[in-house]
Amino acid sequence: MEDEMDSRLHYSLLRYDAMAGLVSWTDEADPGREERDRRAYDREYGLIRQNGQDYTCYGRVVRFLTEVCGHSFDESVDGLVEYVREQPTGGRRMDLDAGREAQQIRANGGNIIEALFSLKVGRLIDRDDDFALDYNWQVTRRLMGLRGRHRRRSARRLAPALPR
Repeated sequence: MEDEMDSRLHYSLLRYDAMAGLVSWTDEADPGREERDRRAYDREYGLIRQNGQDYTCYGRVVRFLTEVCGHSFDESVDGLVEYVREQPTGGRRMDLDAGREAQQIRANGGNIIEALFSLKVGRLIDRDDDFALDYNWQVTRRLMGLRGRHRRRSARRLAPALPR
């Protein structure tokens, strides 16, 4: 049963990567699924754009795995961490600046909870790399301390109508 679950989760992770345009993969049992998924889910679950580049948001991946594919939250997080840890990695970025990165995340205007959750998953992925883990915590703490843009709504719309 566990192997069946692992293969289902691996299939769902490939499905996400194909939907997001990260890999060229076609489900032989359901040709065209990646395009249908892209049309249906890319806006809500796809990559996020920051400073002209696309990035994977681990929060969106976990949401896709749970909300679209039906996996449990725990299974999705654990599977994503294992999946990412198995991928080949490049060298370390040289332009690290935790404050700047936190400000860019905040300025992006995306979902702050999703961003903080993505950083959390990043810490799970980097748990054996003290340098990456420390940097992730620096970005997390800076991001948590930044003020967001205040969204104002008309007071008239927020207040209930009072009887006269």
